Amino acid sequence: MKRATASDKEQIIRILSYSFGENKSIGSLVGNRKGRNNRIYKLMNYAFDECMDFGIVYISEDLKACALVLFPEKKRMTYKSILRNFRLVVSVIGLFNVAKILNKESIVSKVQYSEGLKYYVWFIGVDVAFQSQGIGKSLLSELIIDSGKMKRQLILETSTEKNLSFYTANGLSIYNDVDVGYRLYFLRY
Repeated sequence: MKRATASDKEQIIRILSYSFGENKSIGSLVGNRKGRNNRIYKLMNYAFDECMDFGIVYISEDLKACALVLFPEKKRMTYKSILRNFRLVVSVIGLFNVAKILNKESIVSKVQYSEGLKYYVWFIGVDVAFQSQGIGKSLLSELIIDSGKMKRQLILETSTEKNLSFYTANGLSIYNDVDVGYRLYFLRY
């Protein structure tokens, strides 16, 4: 894997937009009304920019997989991040859904494992045409090594139950799950 640059942005957003198209958690953010795919694209654009500013973005050497990693303690309010959040609310979430999303985020922040520095894998995805070929496993292994070198606790959450066996087979363990309108599973390495 390599650290992504701005020139990798479109490829990364494309991979994640298609990979998370049916994800329950993403669905709760973007809704099911007309323009859903466009809102998912905008959400992934937002997440890419957040991780470029407050974490790391990785893409596999073959450009088929990527990961957005956030370092929560580095997040801060800047003019750029305030504007980005405003755009997210207006163009993706919608004003009427803000309270619901903030409530979910409050629940998530209380449940997330909090010992030490976090290496929060916000999104990890493989191009849908190349899934089930070991690319995701390789990327996750590299993320685990990277988090260890940084002395950070790798954490993530998923609402996709079929992904649980992938994560646990690769060394992560479920440490909690909550109902936020759907089941959300919290994992750590």
